[in-house]
Amino acid sequence: MRSRRKERKKTVRNSRKNEKKRVAGTAAFSCIGILTLCGMMYQSEEKPDEYAYPNVICEESSENGWYTTAPEIRIVHSDTDAVTQYKIINPSGRETEGEIRPEWSDKEENPGDTDSEDAEDPEDIADSEETPVQGIGDGSESDKKGDYQYDRGEEEGKITEGEKAEEETPGEECDDEDQEMIPEEDTGDGKEQAEPEELILPRTIWEEGENRLIVKMFSEEGKEVYHTEKTICLDETDPERVAFSYPFRKKQGILYVRSAFSVGVSSSDDVSGVSEIVCVLEDGTERRVKGSEGTVDIPLGYNGRLAAYSVDMAGRKGEISRSDIIQCENESPSVSLHAEDGFDTWHRESVRVTVEVEEPGTQYGFSTGLSSVTCYAAGDPVARRIYSDSQGPVIYENLQFMVENESGNGEGITVMIHVSDRAGNVAVKTEKIYIDRKPPSLQITGAHEMMITSDAVQLGLEAADDNILEKVQADIWMTDMQGRKSCPEAAAPEDWETSEQGRRTVLYLEKDGIYECTLSAEDSAGNRSERKIIFTIDRTSPVIRYADQMDGQYIPFFKWNYGSEEMIEDFTEYSYQMYLNGKPYFSGTRVDREGVWLLEIRAEDAAGNISAAEAVFVIDHTEPVIHWGDTENGGSYEDSTMLSIWVDGKGEWLDQISINGEKQKLSSDSRIFQYEITDAGNYAVEVKVSDLAGNEKTEKICFDVRERDGIIEKIVQPVKHVFAERKQQDNAESGGTVLILAFTGGLLVICALLGRFIWEKNRKSP
Repeated sequence: MRSRRKERKKTVRNSRKNEKKRVAGTAAFSCIGILTLCGMMYQSEEKPDEYAYPNVICEESSENGWYTTAPEIRIVHSDTDAVTQYKIINPSGRETEGEIRPEWSDKEENPGDTDSEDAEDPEDIADSEETPVQGIGDGSESDKKGDYQYDRGEEEGKITEGEKAEEETPGEECDDEDQEMIPEEDTGDGKEQAEPEELILPRTIWEEGENRLIVKMFSEEGKEVYHTEKTICLDETDPERVAFSYPFRKKQGILYVRSAFSVGVSSSDDVSGVSEIVCVLEDGTERRVKGSEGTVDIPLGYNGRLAAYSVDMAGRKGEISRSDIIQCENESPSVSLHAEDGFDTWHRESVRVTVEVEEPGTQYGFSTGLSSVTCYAAGDPVARRIYSDSQGPVIYENLQFMVENESGNGEGITVMIHVSDRAGNVAVKTEKIYIDRKPPSLQITGAHEMMITSDAVQLGLEAADDNILEKVQADIWMTDMQGRKSCPEAAAPEDWETSEQGRRTVLYLEKDGIYECTLSAEDSAGNRSERKIIFTIDRTSPVIRYADQMDGQYIPFFKWNYGSEEMIEDFTEYSYQMYLNGKPYFSGTRVDREGVWLLEIRAEDAAGNISAAEAVFVIDHTEPVIHWGDTENGGSYEDSTMLSIWVDGKGEWLDQISINGEKQKLSSDSRIFQYEITDAGNYAVEVKVSDLAGNEKTEKICFDVRERDGIIEKIVQPVKHVFAERKQQDNAESGGTVLILAFTGGLLVICALLGRFIWEKNRKSP
């Protein structure tokens, strides 16, 4: 009984223990299931998918993000559950696409599956030994490793063996197995980390300009999970050479300037664009211009070139460009005047004036050289030197000219020297020459008819009369470029300088426009005179040269040999026409038809400013006629003869007269010569004449002067005359000749007897 009771108690106790084990096992499996389900829900609902995004690796670029050579770009892909796609859009519009698709890593199947057919029933666990099963629901290491082992899909039927192992040495063998099965790196989301795949884009795929690189990553389901764009800027071309632009016109490759100014610089780069232009002055000083164009200031005293190169946004430098030679100076030439016997002395004849001009170059150490020297006397040019740009710089000049004008009413003749150098610096020197012949009635100095100038005009107005001037008036009207007419200057009565016989004033005209100056005077008797000139002040108007030199000239022929650059000066483009007596004339054409000719020159620049010049001249290539009066070549004159020589053509005069080689004294404008020859002998007279056109003629005659004849010569003379007449008759008979000889002999005998008779009579007379 007692043994049976003990067995029953033992059975009950074992049953209770097994029941407790069964309940504990059921609770453990239930907790594990609940925890697994919660983990899956948390992972799917609260934690987003995590991806290893691709990495775009670029070489380091140059300045401003631009490459000067094609770069190497790498795309690194390391996510096994996604695909990386890329697209390249070149500046030309070309598109290149590609993708990086790695080998997919399979996920571990059936994680946390507790419904497997091979899973053991918890009741079976209760039927095991009394020793409790470790690692089930107690948070032990065996529990964790067992779950991982189960998730990894180990072979079925290991539970029993596991329980047996737990009874022997719980958790040791599982730990060994789990160490072998754990991967090197676990991402925590059930996928393995793949080896990164790298794609190197070829350098030749890039074009010059801005290339777009678009990189996207897509999941297995095709959903875009990453997007990035990069701009690959490539510039393999140097920028263009720097171009220079000047505000003034060059002369033979040299830019002459008289004030500080700016030189324009510009460059271009078709790829990245110009970042800056670096300019280097002659002394090494750098000037930087931001962007593709700008200006560089050139100071006074600059002599040399300007070097410049451009730098693009990629840092590339263009070739060095050099400007034309620049000479910038504002030192005016020096002028000195010298006149025979001085300027304060009254002269009875023409005066020789000597002009010395020099370009000192002391202020900056260099000078541009002289451009022109013009000498004016009473407003008219009397001497001029124009220096060609092709020749070297001229720094000294000496000129001489004659002042032929006459003073009036005590006023002198204005002598003005206008000098300019190649930079445009001007020096004006004015003096007075006093010549007393007869005074002019009206005179305007400082400007002449149809004159065009770019400088201010010092307009001298003078009126003179042999009597008393009652009224003097000067009206100056200006028409500007808009066609508006005004009276900018007027000579008030108090502005006139009064002398005994005249009045004089000076007006300074500076505004641009066409001036119409009318000077009028009226004396006490009511005689009125008027003089009118039109001239232009305009810095952009063409200036016509040399035409005024032809006015009033006498020439043997006409041929205009001046080129357009010598004849017309203007800073802009211009066109011109020449007319001769109203018909078009072309430079270089020879005209030799005698007569009066009108030369007209018209010029128009790009701004529409028109200049005109006229000159009236005479073509004369006929030799002068020498008149000898009664003196004939081969003539014979008794006792004396009056030698009369003269010319009567306009502009003709006697240059030289020689009688038997002895030059006769003549004045400079002699037109007639008379001289009585009384000495017997043979004479040879040579005469040389010329005219204003330069035509010359030389003639020579020979004659003799003999003493008065005696009585015999008077008797013989008629005979000689008869003989001379008979000799001129054609086909004279030989008998007539004998008769003449006999008659002549008889006359000689009679003359001899008569002479003998007279001699005897004179001898016998007491």
